[in-house]
Amino acid sequence: MDDRETFLSGSRDLSGSRDKTIKLWDVKSGQCIRMYQGHFNTVSIVISLGSKKFPSGSLDWTIRIWSVSGHFVKAIAVMDDRETFLLGSRDKSIKL
Repeated sequence: MDDRETFLSGSRDLSGSRDKTIKLWDVKSGQCIRMYQGHFNTVSIVISLGSKKFPSGSLDWTIRIWSVSGHFVKAIAVMDDRETFLLGSRDKSIKL
């Protein structure tokens, strides 16, 4: 079963936490299957889109895009003026 089918079946769910992590849970067993790390403050929102990627938002003023397989894909940082955004990618590039 691929990750898309797993999310759509409702057997797995995502949660964000004050410990700055996101956890992928097996709903039936209650076991944590995978932990995602990369935010620098509380993860305040995680959205399961039923696909192999999902976004998360944190009180560190970043939005990160993750691959279900565990890889960080992209980060969007909101600057202090709240009008400027930086986009970081796995290829180590940063765009304004």
